[in-house]
Amino acid sequence: MRSRSRFVGAGCARSCGAGRLGLRLEDVDWAAGKIWVISKGTRAHEPVPVSPEALAYLAAYLGEAGLPVPGQPLWRTRRGPSRPLTYWALRQVMARANEVLGTNWTLHDLRHTAATRMARDPQLTLVEVQTILRHAHVTTTAQYTVVALEDLMDRLAEHYARPRVEPRWDLLSELEKAPGETWQQRWEALGFNDGMLVPADLVDGKKERGRLTSGTRMLFCLRVVQPSLKALRAAKYPYLAEHLRRAANDPLLDRFFVYVRESGARDFMQRAALIDVSQCLIAFGLSLGDLTPGILLHYALAHREANGYRHTPVAGATWQLLRAMGVFPPSAPHSLKAALRQGQLTIEQLVDRDRPTTPGVREVFIEYLRRRAVGLDYNTLSQLAHLLTQLFWSNVEKVNPGQVGLHLSEETYQQWKQSISLLPSGGRRLNMLNVLLRIRSFYLDLQSWAYDDPALWGQWVAPCPVREAEVRRTHVARRRINERMADRTRIRQPLLPLLVDHVANQWLHYRDLLAATQAVGLGEHFTYAGAQWQRTASENDRRYVQRGEAYRLRAVNRHTGELVNVSLEEEGAFFDWAMVEIMRHAGLRIEELLELTHLSVRNYQRTNGEVIALLVIAPSKADRERVIPMSAELFHAIAQVIKRHRTQHGTVPLAHSYDPYELVWKASLPYLFQRINGLHRSAMTPTTIRRRLQWCCAELAKTHPEFEGVSFAPHDFRRLFATELVNSGLPIHIGAALLGHLSIETTRGYVAVFDDTVVLHYQQFLERRRELEGIDLTLTFLRSKRTQTRRAVSLGMPTLPDKVR
Repeated sequence: MRSRSRFVGAGCARSCGAGRLGLRLEDVDWAAGKIWVISKGTRAHEPVPVSPEALAYLAAYLGEAGLPVPGQPLWRTRRGPSRPLTYWALRQVMARANEVLGTNWTLHDLRHTAATRMARDPQLTLVEVQTILRHAHVTTTAQYTVVALEDLMDRLAEHYARPRVEPRWDLLSELEKAPGETWQQRWEALGFNDGMLVPADLVDGKKERGRLTSGTRMLFCLRVVQPSLKALRAAKYPYLAEHLRRAANDPLLDRFFVYVRESGARDFMQRAALIDVSQCLIAFGLSLGDLTPGILLHYALAHREANGYRHTPVAGATWQLLRAMGVFPPSAPHSLKAALRQGQLTIEQLVDRDRPTTPGVREVFIEYLRRRAVGLDYNTLSQLAHLLTQLFWSNVEKVNPGQVGLHLSEETYQQWKQSISLLPSGGRRLNMLNVLLRIRSFYLDLQSWAYDDPALWGQWVAPCPVREAEVRRTHVARRRINERMADRTRIRQPLLPLLVDHVANQWLHYRDLLAATQAVGLGEHFTYAGAQWQRTASENDRRYVQRGEAYRLRAVNRHTGELVNVSLEEEGAFFDWAMVEIMRHAGLRIEELLELTHLSVRNYQRTNGEVIALLVIAPSKADRERVIPMSAELFHAIAQVIKRHRTQHGTVPLAHSYDPYELVWKASLPYLFQRINGLHRSAMTPTTIRRRLQWCCAELAKTHPEFEGVSFAPHDFRRLFATELVNSGLPIHIGAALLGHLSIETTRGYVAVFDDTVVLHYQQFLERRRELEGIDLTLTFLRSKRTQTRRAVSLGMPTLPDKVR
């Protein structure tokens, strides 16, 4: 019976009869031996393996019936006009076959037959049969399998006839042989706590290793032995967390497991939290109530040290869940990352980063920095301490190990200056003049302070090694810096439109791709921009869909095979567009951009009733607040950011923010540029903005040679903004107010003057002069000649005739 063979070979369900009957020619993968069908529950488009016999029957059918029209089902009616075969018509085919054979077969009986045959095959496990039949649970697959009584008796006879295999190696027996009075001492005597050896390594065979691993896990959970963190990391112990929960009989631990599962955290975060807590409790011999933030911090640092990671990859979600549940006190830092932040160093710690060995120099540096700290922010103070201790004195001690006091000889000073003239990378140090100015200020400050307080500072007064002539040409160096910056601006101004178009097109591309992905179901194909795509349908995807949770959508480009995290790419492309638009239309510093909040947008109503949107910039470098009237483009960009947050969360959510310059955590505010970090939201960092700009320029360089070796920095947009303002005719003092500059000269240094701009503006100036009423260049010339004649008479020189006058 050909139809029966085809259905048995594919193992299709009655419920997927619509999927089988809707089978198209492009759904058959002849080379791989599988067909693509629509599953009953998830409606996902999934592959199903088929037998070679089924493909042979299908090829014979197509040879007889002919190939269908592309996009049309394979199965067609044989009676009347050709049309797609329906499920009820197929049942009539089965009914006629049953009448001829005297049987009572149904379509679903064929699926049971295939399931039974596969289940009886010793080479196929029940889980593999579940995958082939596309069941969500293995218990459903078990209902399809029928074990014959003869098979059951044969299996039992084989089991009882098989000789029992005695274990070749017993962990407790081996521990008894080791020296020591307790199990823990014997465990350590065998070297298991060093992490170089695990019990499973002492036996061969997968089954024997698995048995020993399970036994070792039970010793841990029952607290027979207490392994070190190295021992726990040396091997994988499946289901360790669940076994510990059952063995511990700790109500608080039970509540933590329930809390984690109901927290809404991603599945991998839940697994990581349970594993982290279990390993902490086992390694330190604690109950959950005794677990403290310091212990978890030690656990995280130990993992980072063992794995050689710069940043801690573990315990981040664990910390947040423990704090949210109340295991950690409210006074604990809000996240593991916050706990790892060192914070501001004291002046003594700043100096001791490069501890001077010369007697007394450390003390004078500490007193000097303590006095200077009154008028400096922490970032400037830290840079000054680094310059004095590392760049200056540490190198002085290298070139002259026997240096005594602050009095430098000419030879030592020249050697020191030569040693720092080049950077460690080999490049020339461009801020050499700034270094010399700081060193000269240090010596002159000591001399000045010694006049007021000779008891404290008099003993350290020494001639300044940096002569005035070396720093006299400061204005020249500043002019050179302005020239370099102006040249940088001239190079990037014609490239700005390309960057703007690129980030806008990238966002529109991924936004439309995300919309197309959301419009289809799991595993379904769709067409976007002329390419075939398929939405992924992994187990995690199904779980998130069934639970109704939001997750990041992914899609596969069927032409290139590229897997794209569409949600992540769309989010990144959106914020790339937003940061470029806001920086180029507002001229913000990078820290000002990242400190924008929902509260930064204000409305101002003029006396005539006109409402103007204002952007309030928080105090940053100049330490004063300023207000920028928003253009339509700037308002659109900020409105899009706010709209995105409100669409996803109902409002702009609060986020944590860390100041990398002052090394302090700021109050949680509704920052516009934020992202999810573990289980909480945090403001983006300056490093993130810089890297994303570099990635955008690197992508542009692939298609635009002018971007080769050229990258935009956040401050480039500020200089371009200032240049556009002033060159467009805005008074420079207004531009200084918009940029937040205290001096017009600072704004002048931001403006890059173009040669063609100078010529154009000068020509416009001449035109305006000619158009002024009462100005005649000819009369002006004659009046000038008459004045010269009068001066000549007074000096006794020949005069012009009256006619000429």
